[in-house]
Amino acid sequence: MTRIIQAFSLIIILCACNESLTSKSSSSSSKISATITYRERIALPPGSSLQLKIIPLASNNADLIIRKTQLLNNAPPFSFDIEIPEKMRQSAESFVLQADIKRNEQTLFTATKNIGVLNHSKDLGEILVKRIKPQAKKDEKLSGLVEQQWELIEIYGQPIHNPANLPMPWLKFEANGRLLGFTGCNQTQGKYKITDEQVQLRPGVITNKFCIKATINEKDFLDALKKTANIEISNNHLLLIGNDKSQLGAFQKKR
Repeated sequence: MTRIIQAFSLIIILCACNESLTSKSSSSSSKISATITYRERIALPPGSSLQLKIIPLASNNADLIIRKTQLLNNAPPFSFDIEIPEKMRQSAESFVLQADIKRNEQTLFTATKNIGVLNHSKDLGEILVKRIKPQAKKDEKLSGLVEQQWELIEIYGQPIHNPANLPMPWLKFEANGRLLGFTGCNQTQGKYKITDEQVQLRPGVITNKFCIKATINEKDFLDALKKTANIEISNNHLLLIGNDKSQLGAFQKKR
């Protein structure tokens, strides 16, 4: 009888130990998991990778930053999981996940997601990354831009209507850096400056003609030029882009 009791006690102890180890193992294997996808129907270039970073939302504590990189050889969605270290589970800080799809140093897609306190495993579901269009270099911006007359077709998202067939506003970029223009009423003569990172348009001197009729508000035209931080040229169209990435104006190449 004594042996039976001892054997039963040993079984209980072993079960308790096993349950404790299982619980400890489970608590030490917390993970963050998610799938990354994008809407565009395009293939990633060879050598693309998913670069993940989990960083504290409020502090700059480098000890609480996780980085992970995985190569991408197929089409989205891309699944991933990241182990959460003990020091991050014990931290009361909230964290942010930054997900970038890159090729070499060029960011192709990006997204950020607030993931809160990391005290347990989390499935973040599907994360949609946004495409980053490569910024054209100075030579690419100048190519096809200079010595052409560009006629305004849209200002601040509003198409230009001209039923009275009035003279249309236009711009001309000369190779020497001079910017010529017509507001629909007055002539302008200023300067432009184009670098790899930025575009500056300065209308400069403007004539003082009074016009009863014009296709647009002259002030809107001049303001759009002054607010321009970048340009895009495609299919004989010139777009003026602001600092907030909004489209300020659109022109078409005059034939």
